[in-house]
Amino acid sequence: MSVTFGAIHGKAILNSFKEKRTGKRPSPALIISILALFIALGGTSYAAMKINGKNITNRSIAGSKIKKSTLTTKEVKDKSLLQKDFKPGQIPAGAAGPAGATGPAGATGAAGATSVVMRKGAVVNILANNFATATANCLAGEKATGGGVFNQSQVFTMVITSSYPIPNGADTATTLTGVAATGWKVWVANNSLTTHDVQAYVMCVSP
Repeated sequence: MSVTFGAIHGKAILNSFKEKRTGKRPSPALIISILALFIALGGTSYAAMKINGKNITNRSIAGSKIKKSTLTTKEVKDKSLLQKDFKPGQIPAGAAGPAGATGPAGATGAAGATSVVMRKGAVVNILANNFATATANCLAGEKATGGGVFNQSQVFTMVITSSYPIPNGADTATTLTGVAATGWKVWVANNSLTTHDVQAYVMCVSP
Protein backbone atom coordinates (compact mmCIF):
# COMPACT_ATOMS: atom_id res chain seq x y z
CA MET A 1 0.00 0.00 0.00
CA SER A 2 2.81 2.45 0.89
CA VAL A 3 4.72 1.63 -2.35
CA THR A 4 1.61 2.26 -4.44
CA PHE A 5 1.05 5.61 -2.65
CA GLY A 6 4.64 6.72 -3.36
CA ALA A 7 4.52 5.44 -6.93
CA ILE A 8 1.33 7.35 -7.71
CA HIS A 9 2.76 10.60 -6.40
CA GLY A 10 6.11 10.06 -8.12
CA LYS A 11 4.39 9.25 -11.43
CA ALA A 12 2.17 12.33 -11.15
CA ILE A 13 5.18 14.56 -10.59
CA LEU A 14 7.05 12.92 -13.47
CA ASN A 15 4.09 13.34 -15.86
CA SER A 16 3.77 16.96 -14.83
CA PHE A 17 7.41 17.49 -15.65
CA LYS A 18 7.03 15.76 -18.99
CA GLU A 19 4.08 17.95 -19.93
CA LYS A 20 6.18 21.06 -19.40
CA ARG A 21 9.29 19.69 -21.12
CA THR A 22 7.94 17.66 -23.99
CA GLY A 23 10.70 16.05 -25.98
CA LYS A 24 13.41 16.61 -23.36
CA ARG A 25 14.93 14.04 -21.04
CA PRO A 26 14.92 14.88 -17.33
CA SER A 27 18.22 15.74 -15.77
CA PRO A 28 19.95 13.35 -13.33
CA ALA A 29 19.41 15.83 -10.48
CA LEU A 30 15.70 15.89 -11.16
CA ILE A 31 15.56 12.11 -11.24
CA ILE A 32 17.38 11.89 -7.89
CA SER A 33 15.02 14.47 -6.41
CA ILE A 34 12.01 12.50 -7.60
CA LEU A 35 13.46 9.27 -6.18
CA ALA A 36 14.12 10.97 -2.87
CA LEU A 37 10.58 12.25 -2.75
CA PHE A 38 9.27 8.80 -3.67
CA ILE A 39 11.29 7.19 -0.88
CA ALA A 40 10.25 9.83 1.63
CA LEU A 41 6.57 9.48 0.84
CA GLY A 42 6.69 5.73 0.78
CA GLY A 43 8.79 5.50 3.97
CA THR A 44 6.48 7.79 5.96
CA SER A 45 3.45 5.79 4.91
CA TYR A 46 5.18 2.57 5.83
CA ALA A 47 6.13 3.88 9.28
CA ALA A 48 2.58 5.04 9.94
CA MET A 49 1.23 1.59 9.12
CA LYS A 50 3.77 -0.49 11.07
CA ILE A 51 4.36 1.28 14.46
CA ASN A 52 3.20 -0.87 17.38
CA GLY A 53 4.06 -1.59 21.01
CA LYS A 54 7.43 -3.08 20.07
CA ASN A 55 8.58 0.28 18.70
CA ILE A 56 7.70 2.21 21.93
CA THR A 57 10.18 2.38 24.81
CA ASN A 58 8.82 0.89 28.01
CA ARG A 59 7.33 3.47 30.42
CA SER A 60 7.84 6.30 27.95
CA ILE A 61 4.15 7.31 27.61
CA ALA A 62 2.79 9.34 30.53
CA GLY A 63 -0.67 8.68 31.94
CA SER A 64 -1.69 12.23 31.03
CA LYS A 65 -1.20 11.34 27.34
CA ILE A 66 -3.91 8.68 27.49
CA LYS A 67 -7.41 9.94 26.78
CA LYS A 68 -9.78 9.59 29.72
CA SER A 69 -12.34 6.77 29.71
CA THR A 70 -10.58 5.00 26.83
CA LEU A 71 -9.07 2.08 28.76
CA THR A 72 -11.52 -0.69 29.63
CA THR A 73 -11.30 -4.02 31.37
CA LYS A 74 -10.00 -5.57 28.15
CA GLU A 75 -6.82 -3.46 28.35
CA VAL A 76 -6.16 -4.38 32.02
CA LYS A 77 -4.43 -7.64 32.71
CA ASP A 78 -6.51 -9.97 34.88
CA LYS A 79 -5.43 -10.17 38.53
CA SER A 80 -2.82 -7.43 38.02
CA LEU A 81 -4.40 -4.71 40.21
CA LEU A 82 -3.77 -4.56 43.96
CA GLN A 83 -5.94 -3.30 46.81
CA LYS A 84 -3.80 -0.14 47.08
CA ASP A 85 -4.82 0.77 43.52
CA PHE A 86 -8.38 1.45 44.71
CA LYS A 87 -9.81 4.18 46.93
CA PRO A 88 -11.23 3.24 50.36
CA GLY A 89 -14.73 1.85 49.99
CA GLN A 90 -14.42 0.98 46.28
CA ILE A 91 -13.87 -2.69 47.02
CA PRO A 92 -16.72 -4.27 49.03
CA ALA A 93 -15.79 -6.30 52.08
CA GLY A 94 -15.72 -10.01 51.56
CA ALA A 95 -17.62 -12.61 53.52
CA ALA A 96 -16.44 -13.43 57.02
CA GLY A 97 -13.92 -16.22 57.11
CA PRO A 98 -14.30 -19.40 59.11
CA ALA A 99 -13.69 -19.36 62.83
CA GLY A 100 -10.14 -20.04 63.90
CA ALA A 101 -9.02 -23.02 65.89
CA THR A 102 -9.55 -22.97 69.65
CA GLY A 103 -6.47 -21.82 71.48
CA PRO A 104 -4.83 -23.72 74.32
CA ALA A 105 -6.32 -23.48 77.79
CA GLY A 106 -4.77 -20.87 80.07
CA ALA A 107 -3.11 -21.53 83.39
CA THR A 108 -5.33 -22.14 86.38
CA GLY A 109 -5.85 -18.96 88.40
CA ALA A 110 -5.49 -18.58 92.11
CA ALA A 111 -8.36 -19.81 94.20
CA GLY A 112 -10.85 -17.09 95.17
CA ALA A 113 -12.40 -16.50 98.54
CA THR A 114 -15.09 -19.03 99.36
CA SER A 115 -15.73 -18.17 103.01
CA VAL A 116 -17.01 -14.78 104.22
CA VAL A 117 -17.60 -14.35 107.96
CA MET A 118 -18.10 -11.54 110.45
CA ARG A 119 -15.82 -11.21 113.49
CA LYS A 120 -16.75 -9.01 116.47
CA GLY A 121 -14.38 -7.20 118.79
CA ALA A 122 -14.63 -6.63 122.54
CA VAL A 123 -17.35 -4.40 123.98
CA VAL A 124 -15.99 -0.95 124.78
CA ASN A 125 -17.51 1.39 127.42
CA ILE A 126 -17.43 5.07 126.49
CA LEU A 127 -17.86 7.51 129.34
CA ALA A 128 -20.19 10.49 129.12
CA ASN A 129 -18.88 13.34 126.97
CA ASN A 130 -15.87 11.29 126.04
CA PHE A 131 -14.57 9.16 123.15
CA ALA A 132 -12.95 5.75 122.68
CA THR A 133 -11.75 3.27 120.04
CA ALA A 134 -13.09 -0.17 119.28
CA THR A 135 -11.38 -2.82 117.13
CA ALA A 136 -12.19 -6.20 115.64
CA ASN A 137 -9.70 -8.61 114.07
CA CYS A 138 -9.84 -11.52 111.65
CA LEU A 139 -8.42 -14.92 112.47
CA ALA A 140 -5.11 -16.16 111.09
CA GLY A 141 -5.35 -16.75 107.34
CA GLU A 142 -8.32 -14.38 106.92
CA LYS A 143 -8.35 -10.95 105.25
CA ALA A 144 -10.54 -8.00 106.18
CA THR A 145 -12.83 -6.59 103.49
CA GLY A 146 -14.89 -4.11 105.54
CA GLY A 147 -16.12 -3.28 109.01
CA GLY A 148 -18.06 -0.95 111.29
CA VAL A 149 -19.51 -0.59 114.78
CA PHE A 150 -22.68 -1.63 116.59
CA ASN A 151 -24.69 1.17 118.17
CA GLN A 152 -28.44 0.93 117.93
CA SER A 153 -29.65 2.47 121.19
CA GLN A 154 -28.02 5.90 121.05
CA VAL A 155 -28.15 6.99 117.41
CA PHE A 156 -28.38 10.72 118.25
CA THR A 157 -25.69 11.05 120.89
CA MET A 158 -23.08 8.52 119.70
CA VAL A 159 -20.97 9.80 116.78
CA ILE A 160 -18.58 7.69 114.70
CA THR A 161 -15.67 10.02 113.96
CA SER A 162 -13.45 7.58 112.05
CA SER A 163 -13.66 4.05 110.61
CA TYR A 164 -10.83 2.28 108.73
CA PRO A 165 -9.02 -1.06 108.22
CA ILE A 166 -5.96 -1.86 110.26
CA PRO A 167 -2.91 -3.86 109.20
CA ASN A 168 -1.90 -6.77 111.40
CA GLY A 169 -4.03 -5.56 114.30
CA ALA A 170 -2.11 -2.26 114.69
CA ASP A 171 -3.72 0.70 116.42
CA THR A 172 -3.15 3.19 113.56
CA ALA A 173 -4.78 3.52 110.18
CA THR A 174 -2.99 1.77 107.37
CA THR A 175 -0.79 3.99 105.24
CA LEU A 176 0.94 1.16 103.40
CA THR A 177 -0.52 0.74 99.92
CA GLY A 178 -0.95 -2.91 99.02
CA VAL A 179 -0.82 -4.21 102.60
CA ALA A 180 -3.58 -6.73 103.30
CA ALA A 181 -5.95 -5.62 106.06
CA THR A 182 -6.61 -8.04 108.90
CA GLY A 183 -8.95 -6.01 111.10
CA TRP A 184 -11.12 -2.91 111.54
CA LYS A 185 -10.99 0.08 113.86
CA VAL A 186 -13.51 2.79 114.75
CA TRP A 187 -13.43 5.98 116.82
CA VAL A 188 -16.66 6.87 118.60
CA ALA A 189 -17.61 10.02 120.55
CA ASN A 190 -20.21 9.87 123.35
CA ASN A 191 -22.00 13.22 123.52
CA SER A 192 -24.53 12.05 126.12
CA LEU A 193 -24.50 12.44 129.91
CA THR A 194 -24.27 8.69 130.54
CA THR A 195 -21.89 5.84 129.68
CA HIS A 196 -22.64 3.77 126.57
CA ASP A 197 -21.19 0.60 125.05
CA VAL A 198 -20.03 0.05 121.44
CA GLN A 199 -18.63 -2.98 119.67
CA ALA A 200 -16.63 -3.01 116.42
CA TYR A 201 -16.98 -5.72 113.79
CA VAL A 202 -15.01 -6.76 110.68
CA MET A 203 -15.92 -8.80 107.59
CA CYS A 204 -13.30 -11.48 106.95
CA VAL A 205 -12.74 -13.74 103.94
CA SER A 206 -10.66 -16.84 103.44
CA PRO A 207 -10.10 -19.37 100.61
